[in-house]
Amino acid sequence: MFTVETEFDLTKVTVMDETGGVEDLIVRYAEEGIYMSQWSEHDKREITIYLNDKMFNELMLAYNSKDGTFITR
Repeated sequence: MFTVETEFDLTKVTVMDETGGVEDLIVRYAEEGIYMSQWSEHDKREITIYLNDKMFNELMLAYNSKDGTFITR
């Protein structure tokens, strides 16, 4: 299950685990790149990583790829 919200300067997607076993994943698509955040119960804080557009596109390509090293252009 997921939601999509358009805000002033970004689009926010929240992906929810319907079983409740995993914290929500919040993805913010902004002009400068993509921010992915998730609550860490261990650290008691939200952990955020930043990907530029190329890195995010490569992540999507890698999802269905076999083992190996790939160069994209």
